[in-house]
Amino acid sequence: MKILKELCSVPTAPFAEQYVVQYVERFVARRPRLKLARDRFGNLLIESKTPSSKAGPRWLFAAHMDHPGFVASRMIDHRTLDAAFRGWVAIDYVKNAKVRFFDSGREIPGTVTEASADDYDRLTVANRVKVRVSGPVSAGSPGMFGAEVIPQATATPLEKLVAFLGRRP
Repeated sequence: MKILKELCSVPTAPFAEQYVVQYVERFVARRPRLKLARDRFGNLLIESKTPSSKAGPRWLFAAHMDHPGFVASRMIDHRTLDAAFRGWVAIDYVKNAKVRFFDSGREIPGTVTEASADDYDRLTVANRVKVRVSGPVSAGSPGMFGAEVIPQATATPLEKLVAFLGRRP
């Protein structure tokens, strides 16, 4: 359960999965019986080294390394961040959401103040946001919903489980 809570607390957003990759690299490096490989698409493959070559590799875990989230674009002023939203979530769940951005070891809280959307399949899906933040956020930094505001209609089963268990390890 500790590993699950740790992994689900790692910041991520679509195409901003570097912190999850770093977590997995450190996790495998501390365990000599594990081997990390990457396929041509960038997926991480963790195998257990088995005593017998007949047993073959064993997969330990399979999952996406992202979930709906934000990616910082630029600071408009010292407290306002322009960011992309990625993840097919209805705009009503994004507006006024409490969020956290992760930048060089800092966690910067904020609140979505504006959201714009595209229409896909009769569902208004958020794509750009403005966020009132407590401090500067570098371009490319991932942002996530706070655990208490993950929209349950769009949360993955794993996100629902972690929200139930408590977000912080």
